[in-house]
Amino acid sequence: DVSRSIPARYLDSAKAAIQKAYDDLRPQDKFSVITFGDKVNVVLDGCQTADQVAEKIAAIQCTDNNTCFYDAMKALVSTASAQKNMRHVAVIISDGIEDAQTAMSQEDLEKTLREGGVAVYAMAVDTTSNANLDAFRGFVNVSGGELLTFNSDSAQTALDSLLKHIDEIWRLTLTSTAAADGNQRTLAVSFGTL
Repeated sequence: DVSRSIPARYLDSAKAAIQKAYDDLRPQDKFSVITFGDKVNVVLDGCQTADQVAEKIAAIQCTDNNTCFYDAMKALVSTASAQKNMRHVAVIISDGIEDAQTAMSQEDLEKTLREGGVAVYAMAVDTTSNANLDAFRGFVNVSGGELLTFNSDSAQTALDSLLKHIDEIWRLTLTSTAAADGNQRTLAVSFGTL
């Protein structure tokens, strides 16, 4: 979220946490950054060098007057869905949901997230009103994610906690080749050693 409602010290703390998350990536991971304010901008699409990533993250500033949250989530699903055979996870750093005009309703957004298969986690600045925090948390819960609040000194701790939680979750996709016949079937899933 690059709207002016994000205090500069919170942004600086968040940018440092984002940079560390990038530095700690495993070889099989992909990393994208999307900013949203007056408009949505894909800052990093996963194809940049380490130097380009550092430069782009450092250049992020909170200068916009609006928060195009819904449009950003649509771009997020589109960007994540372009990567095949991967688990899609997003971490949103913001102070709340939409305050800009958009053609997408909250119901449309929730449907897009469910169908897009993106688990959304969030870090909300601790200056967020309780009403905005409740709406934000409700949106995140629909996607199967989790929301944490952070202050200007705890962005790294919050992001580390979310990433640890994300790393402990497995996603299972099941595909059936059986024709639907209205009968109930038992499904057995067994896992080998991990």
